[in-house]
Amino acid sequence: MVQILADIHIAEAQIEGKLIYPDTAQMVFKYREKQIFEKHDVTEQEFRETYQYYKDNLKEMDALYEIIVDTLSLRETKLRAETPQLQKLEAQ
Repeated sequence: MVQILADIHIAEAQIEGKLIYPDTAQMVFKYREKQIFEKHDVTEQEFRETYQYYKDNLKEMDALYEIIVDTLSLRETKLRAETPQLQKLEAQ
């Protein structure tokens, strides 16, 4: 679930970062979400049921999101290390 939600949040951020109409953004997001579910070999129904479980158990949701934030931070650190252009921009 951590990797799926991390991927979903990245997809959301990428879509929000582009100037597109809301209905187009929603279509693009649904397409990316489907790709993410396929990548992680999970159905949309399985994801929704699991997400509902966490919504019903907020302490566990908080713990889950602590891990997700750490995961996203780690991905960002790796991306910055692998992308010299980002390092140059940060130095300016």
